Amino acid sequence: MLREPTQTPRVLVVLALPQDETEWLTITDAELVLRRCAYWVSLANAPERDNRESVTVSLPEHQRFDVAALRALMDHSRTGSLR
Repeated sequence: MLREPTQTPRVLVVLALPQDETEWLTITDAELVLRRCAYWVSLANAPERDNRESVTVSLPEHQRFDVAALRALMDHSRTGSLR
């Protein structure tokens, strides 16, 4: 699926959650809080793999998926510069 032509960038976002499921999420009328953080990586130039069951993907720690990162990814997607 990664090799099919598309105008939509291939981005993987992984959410790191606490071990204890009761700490994952807090919801109140005022806020929605997810614990820990998420990281992203572009799969646009990911190499072909023979393994079809599972693939290890490295997620750079400096590529946190936050509001600024989402805005930047959207800008790069719009201009076609996300690779």
